[in-house]
This record gives sequence, structure tokens and C-alpha cells, in this order.
Amino acid sequence: MTGIDVSPGAIEVSRDRGVEDARECDVADVVETFSSDTFDTVLMLGRNFGLVGTADCAPEILDGLATITTDDGQIIASTADPRAIDDPYHREYHSYNEDRGRLPGALRMRSRYKTHATDWFDYLLAAPETMDNLLAETVWSRAETWTGENGQYVALLAKK
Repeated sequence: MTGIDVSPGAIEVSRDRGVEDARECDVADVVETFSSDTFDTVLMLGRNFGLVGTADCAPEILDGLATITTDDGQIIASTADPRAIDDPYHREYHSYNEDRGRLPGALRMRSRYKTHATDWFDYLLAAPETMDNLLAETVWSRAETWTGENGQYVALLAKK
């Protein structure tokens, strides 16, 4: 198994917990880190389909994942439909995004722990239709979907 993360601390913890091939790498940089056809499957669990960032950069990131996967490679990706989140603060933020011409589930965030913080980064919660629109410009299509509670779902992405 191979794992990637942008955090050196996360890489250290991963190695301590048994991930032999843990690499400091952003998902946007996988083509520079891995050879073509390296993987059969890419897991983007924990809502990590959101790491595609924005509608503008998603196709390039997804193309990079296509490059490092085999011809019959697949992505198992989880995310959440932002329209299904029933919190008034979240709904207000989603409306604010739409008023500015952004996708409703577009987020700009960073992680903090005590005195440690990541750089700011874009993250995207994508409704199934939004995911399909993002995939339309790529070799990927949503082949299967498993739905959970509160709009959460996991999609199997296969090459067309």
C-alpha cells in the first residue's frame, strides 16, 4: 500500500503505523511523484474527493490520477452532497458561494492543531451531478454510487 499526504507529520505517523510507502505529496502532483500505470485503484475516502479543489483544477488533477493508474484503473471516492446538509449556517455559505458564481460546496480551509496549521487550500463537496460534470472533461465516469446519511456517498469512478 502507498499513501500520500502533504503533511510531513502525517507521513511520519503513517510510517509508524505500518504504511511502508508513505510519501509527502499533494494529489495535484502525483504525476511528478509516480510513474504511469503504477496503481490499479486510488482511494479517496474520508470525503477526499474534495481534494480536487475547484471546478477549474479538478480535470487536471483527475487526469493526473488517470495517468498513474492502469488502463482499467479506478478511483473509489467519497464526498457529500452539500444540498443535503441541513445546517442553516452551511446552507447560508452554499448560497453565498452560488451568489459569487462558485459551486455551493466549494470551501477554502486549512487544518489547525495547537500551534500547527496547514496552508490554505481549496476543497470541494460535490453533489452527484456536480461530480458528473467535473468528470465529463476527463476519462473518468461514475460507474456506481453507494449512498449514506446526510448526503454522504461513495462513488466508483472507472475509465470510459
